[in-house]
Amino acid sequence: LSGDFHALRDALNKRIQDNCFNTKSTFDFVIDETLSSSLLNHLLQTLSTLNRGVTRKNAFDSLITCLCKLQRVDDAFHVIEYMARADVGGCRPSATTFYPILNILTRQKVIDHARHVVNFMSTLGVNLDLTGHNYFLVAHCYAEDVAATAGVLKKMGLVCIQHTCL
Repeated sequence: LSGDFHALRDALNKRIQDNCFNTKSTFDFVIDETLSSSLLNHLLQTLSTLNRGVTRKNAFDSLITCLCKLQRVDDAFHVIEYMARADVGGCRPSATTFYPILNILTRQKVIDHARHVVNFMSTLGVNLDLTGHNYFLVAHCYAEDVAATAGVLKKMGLVCIQHTCL
């Protein structure tokens, strides 16, 4: 909240070194009323300077989770686009990076938007895994859409077969 992004960088680097992984609560200082595009851009620049590997990836994923917790899906998607565009030290989005966004969109029954996210994943070479498919499965089950549920189950079966063959 003080705007000391150097201290934030040092604290986040130290957390991982001390075997304390980031969680959705790590970014609790980011509250809906204070989150501006300027603050988000400063956060992205700060996270881009974290130690490479797990430290950096975990911080980006935790920020995405925090933003989704605040119902800021567009901002969370912006973080993923930034990760993909900037290729921040090899810290590329993975299927797990998209889980919070897919979770919130399918819970809100905004399936078309969730499918747009899956299409974006494809452009990055990120495949929807079983967990991702499960978000759609649950949404279709609650909507009592049997045909869509069957379609998801078929896709899940194909994913299982592909993983068994590898």
